[in-house]
Amino acid sequence: MNALGVRALSERQASRCENAATPKCRCRCGGRFHGAKRGSVRELAPDDPHRPDPPESRARRRPGPAERAQLELDDQLGRVMGELEPQLRGLDALRRAARKAGLLP
Repeated sequence: MNALGVRALSERQASRCENAATPKCRCRCGGRFHGAKRGSVRELAPDDPHRPDPPESRARRRPGPAERAQLELDDQLGRVMGELEPQLRGLDALRRAARKAGLLP
């Protein structure tokens, strides 16, 4: 996914759709511009579905050690919160019951 939240597209993929090299559209234009032959895909407007993304936005980067550690901590926190959530709901129910009984303000 690119910054606009749509599938990243290489120049080759954009050109194949723009020039209808395949019978069906296989890019992010949804068939709207399949075979449009509007010229070079590099010169299309930045928001055009056939405008290829820069190579660095398509590259898959592996997370470094700090990012891996942060992802592991996030996973651990999610597991702990998942375990504590039912207990917290039980405590909320007890607090409501105590207030209803007049034991808490």
